[in-house]
Amino acid sequence: MPFVARVENRRPATGGVDGERVEDAKARTPLWLRARDRAVTADDYEYFAAAADPRVARVRCVPGEGAEAAVVRVLVVPVPPARSRDDAGEPVPFEALRPSPDLLRAVTAHLDQRRVLGTRLLVQPPLYRGVTAVARVRAQPTSDPERIRDEALEMLQRYLHPLHGGPDGTGWPFGRAVRSGELFSALLRVAGVDVVEEVRLYEADPVSGQRAGSWVATVEIGPDALPFSFDHRVQVIVP
Repeated sequence: MPFVARVENRRPATGGVDGERVEDAKARTPLWLRARDRAVTADDYEYFAAAADPRVARVRCVPGEGAEAAVVRVLVVPVPPARSRDDAGEPVPFEALRPSPDLLRAVTAHLDQRRVLGTRLLVQPPLYRGVTAVARVRAQPTSDPERIRDEALEMLQRYLHPLHGGPDGTGWPFGRAVRSGELFSALLRVAGVDVVEEVRLYEADPVSGQRAGSWVATVEIGPDALPFSFDHRVQVIVP
């Protein structure tokens, strides 16, 4: 603009997303060279969907089978609000994990230009299986039980997080069942925990928050689904 000598922001900027990391660029470049702006394989669809809009955090492509072989489902997990973006130990509202209609339209338009002719494209949010963990742990002598409880709850939220959870911390894998044995190991990493005596899992409705009556050792997660943490409980026994 002519005659503008200086610009100053009176308030901090809001919204937006972080810039691409070098590690992400290294992983993206080979896919770009291979795909050449045409989506054929599931990896191609995931790559182009992630590149369609900076509000996309994770993508999963589920190709059709049998009579539905021409149907390609692309599942989109959005970038969460700024207040919960970097805090994997805090509960994430259910609505924050569902992409907006505007985001779904943007991804659909981007993929529609690159899909193979004859392919039916469905861009939608993943299914979420609500999971509540109820754990009982025994504290080491002289440990602060209140701190242990808080950190144990944070650990459960972090480990089951759709974006930051899982064994490698890059997001809970699509289709991976939630097993109480894994949560035993995760809780043992909390400082001050001597023994994890029990972990019970309950299925819960992510919308209403209602918990199923009986507990299970494993919550099955379908190939098009992710877990959603809801109302974990931790009891700390003091020696």
